[in-house]
Amino acid sequence: MGTQQMLMIILAIIIIGISVTVGIRFYDTHNNNNLRQEMSIEIKELAQNAQLFYMRPVAQIGLGSKAIIAEADLGIFYEHFEVTGSTDAIETMNAEYKLDLATGDSLILKISAVAKANDKIILTAVVDLKGLKGDKGLKIKHSASSATDYPTF
Repeated sequence: MGTQQMLMIILAIIIIGISVTVGIRFYDTHNNNNLRQEMSIEIKELAQNAQLFYMRPVAQIGLGSKAIIAEADLGIFYEHFEVTGSTDAIETMNAEYKLDLATGDSLILKISAVAKANDKIILTAVVDLKGLKGDKGLKIKHSASSATDYPTF
């Protein structure tokens, strides 16, 4: 084999290696963005359910629009979902969600989510239970943990 043929083979191997690496990177970025979007949808559904639970009368297993919500009230909300062990977390196919009451205002609910497939993807949402109309009472914060994880919102 000639020198020119060997050079072409080496060049082809380098180009194929670079193409495979770039393809894997695109695939990972696409999967991370899809996972973030799915988690955002689940957080929005969870926020809407939290507000419905807050507004529902006590007779219908709700909070009856109480002025103050305690940590014990969240236990009733958790009972309507699949709770994993004693961690008081709501688990779905995509992530694990934890609810906390914000300090200072008992009608602000914080939802934290950690992705199952990539624990570097973390979403945090703040829900205003008394003023949730559409998405106005919901703020979602994405955490970008590496250079390839770009927030989608």
